[in-house]
Amino acid sequence: MPAVRKVVVLGAGVLGLSVAAELAERGARVVVAAPPLDHRTASLRSYSWLNAFGAAPESYRRLRLLSLDRYRTLAGPGAPWLRFDGSLTWRDADKRELLQARAEALSQSGYGNTWVDADAAARLEPALDRAALDGHALVHTPGEGWVDLPEYLHVLRRRIAARDGQFVTLTQPPLLRVAGGKITGVQVDGRTSLDADSAVLAAGAGTPALLRQVGIELPVQTNTALLVTARASVAVPKAVLRAPDIAIRPRADGLLALHADWADTRVAGDDERGWSVTPDVIDAVTAAAARWLAGRPAFTEVQAGIGLRPIPGDQRAVAGEVADIGGLSVAFSHSAATLAPILSELLAAEIIDGTPSPLLADFRPARFAA
Repeated sequence: MPAVRKVVVLGAGVLGLSVAAELAERGARVVVAAPPLDHRTASLRSYSWLNAFGAAPESYRRLRLLSLDRYRTLAGPGAPWLRFDGSLTWRDADKRELLQARAEALSQSGYGNTWVDADAAARLEPALDRAALDGHALVHTPGEGWVDLPEYLHVLRRRIAARDGQFVTLTQPPLLRVAGGKITGVQVDGRTSLDADSAVLAAGAGTPALLRQVGIELPVQTNTALLVTARASVAVPKAVLRAPDIAIRPRADGLLALHADWADTRVAGDDERGWSVTPDVIDAVTAAAARWLAGRPAFTEVQAGIGLRPIPGDQRAVAGEVADIGGLSVAFSHSAATLAPILSELLAAEIIDGTPSPLLADFRPARFAA
């Protein structure tokens, strides 16, 4: 019978906790080490749209589709934090060809989607303003959905605790301990050190800095993201809505999550001193949402979440063992919400069994070595 593996997971967002839960349920002794949850935890302010829309190459799209299937089996019926009520995407006339190309690529992968007109879209989603959709063609993807990550993190923590997993709060950046080309543990602070047979780096935007400790530079396009949450004065949509200027999705608590790429560029500050955004930007985000919703709602309970969005240099997931450092694995992606179930399953299997998964062949960190 193989020895029980001691694994330290650095990161308590959806990727870190998902990997830790899978490892614990496969018999590993798991310690999750992470700073307190705050604005640095991307999972607390993620738009959390579950999809494979526009993902390329085919191996990346396939990985995302597998993860969507895992969500459907993980949650069971009636989980309030997970919904698959589809999505509607529309663009202005100058982006129609690009949208059509993506929809056709999805169809070839067996990812169901249908072009619908404004009337059909309003029937599918009565919360939409029918008149605002005039002149737009829309893509309906019934298999997409959303996950309420703050609630899902609680679910994952309960899974880990049920298998006697431990949680350690980091008050300073940890140090990786390596000897003989292999990970031996993690130094938490001047007094505390965690021995480990394996370590998983799933610290979101902090992952590249951890990799630099072992001489590995991970290319990134990490940027600042703004997520606005608000309560609408009218009935909220069930589907994920992706308009040209705003993305809108419902939440389990009845609020709406709103994200606009253009608003991300209006954020001031940095990760150390803190982030800020002026009230007029928030007002513009809610106004953009109101434009597309029936009844032109007013919004209350408006809040803004700001922080770094982890993005790999080629915008594909980075997952798998780090070359030349035995026992050290990484999980880094801007699609962590979508990919967490499948990446955690594959990484946990590799760590426990020692057999590389062919599904991760295109996503290993070694691809950047060249």
